[in-house]
Amino acid sequence: MKDDIEFKSTEVNAVDLENTKEAARLKELGNAAFNENKMSEAIQYFTKAIVISNLPSRDLAILYSNRSAAHLGLYEQRKNEKRIFFGKETNDERYQSLLDAKQSRNRWPTWPKAHFRIGKSYSSLNEHEKAINSFERALAFAPSDRAIKDALDDSRTILQRQLRQQHLDPLENPTTMNDFYQQMSKRTGMSVEQARLVTQLILENHDSAEAHVLRGHQYFCGDTGVQQNYELAARWYTKAAQQGNAEGLYHLALVTDQGLGVSKDRRLAVDLLEQAASKSPNHSLHQNKPNPGVAEAEHTLGMFYYDGVVVTKNVQTAAYWFR
Repeated sequence: MKDDIEFKSTEVNAVDLENTKEAARLKELGNAAFNENKMSEAIQYFTKAIVISNLPSRDLAILYSNRSAAHLGLYEQRKNEKRIFFGKETNDERYQSLLDAKQSRNRWPTWPKAHFRIGKSYSSLNEHEKAINSFERALAFAPSDRAIKDALDDSRTILQRQLRQQHLDPLENPTTMNDFYQQMSKRTGMSVEQARLVTQLILENHDSAEAHVLRGHQYFCGDTGVQQNYELAARWYTKAAQQGNAEGLYHLALVTDQGLGVSKDRRLAVDLLEQAASKSPNHSLHQNKPNPGVAEAEHTLGMFYYDGVVVTKNVQTAAYWFR
């Protein structure tokens, strides 16, 4: 953790100066613990600093902000260790993070990081409408801050997906290879078993772009004898994309947009979607069949422009891609 603002005491009383120095010392110890992923220890240091009397408001704002981040970090650690339930309890670290973030904002209302912390807390609680409001306030104070813009885009994307209830249809976003076979069956009219056999035949042609895409699907979803691995999935999608395959480009865009197996880069994801959308809409071998990945990329670009996510909101451009 690194603070953009240094402690600047406006007090002249010797005791207050000593208090400020001690709070700064504890803050640095808390930052060091945070950087070493020792979240509980970091929280303890920040708490010791917060309870020191007669600290300037901005110093307290920074301390509350740092403790807010540490609470979220602790929540993520416990979630990854599967040591928490996914209900919303009042002692949930996410609520503690939100309370601290609001304390930070109250003490320094014009500090963008305080509003950013509130947004991150709401986002972790899946309250994305409130998160968006906080991120927008943060952006008003720091219009060029990339972290705020990215967080705002993420919450907008999730909120719009929830409003459209995309998560209710598993075939829209296959999470298992069986989902993929059902999607393939729905798209082509063949049975699920036939889709499975066709997939195996394609995989036997190791050098084809189509085989690379299917191998990517196997690693993305996990399959019989194949352990889920997003990094390997991204590598196979990249191989297909390098051959100009629209479906490979589309799926590489999706994992890049979400940071699965590769570094998250939403602007690169848009570029990959545009490349996929530029391909022929007709399959190269079966002219009466659609080219997989093209229509999907066009639709996704349309949603990006309609929602104003990553790109500037433009309903006319969205309509162009939806056509």
